[in-house]
Amino acid sequence: MALMFSCLQYMIDVRLNLVLNMVIDFVTYNTDNAAESKSGAYLFIPKMPGEVMALPSTPNIQIIRGPLVQEITVHTPLVNHTVRLHRYPMLFTSMRMFLRQSTGTKGFILNVSHTLLV
Repeated sequence: MALMFSCLQYMIDVRLNLVLNMVIDFVTYNTDNAAESKSGAYLFIPKMPGEVMALPSTPNIQIIRGPLVQEITVHTPLVNHTVRLHRYPMLFTSMRMFLRQSTGTKGFILNVSHTLLV
């Protein structure tokens, strides 16, 4: 049985007492057969609806902390997902995702939503 987990669940700004709830899903979409597909490198035409990928309940997590950058990477069999926090006069967040193996005729999307709690 595969369990679901969310890679990043929230970020806290302790100086401003703010919480940013995050939901990150890895979603796959079926496409037509490769020979019949009009989807390509610059055009993605999915067959709806998408399916949230089942990821392991205990992923391998790597954390790097430095004076200017903090980074957390979640390694799973299909996806590596990295969230990087940069310390400038303001906080800057960047995310990157690496798909480790082909999904065949499936398209792959990183879906991010967030809610700011004051």
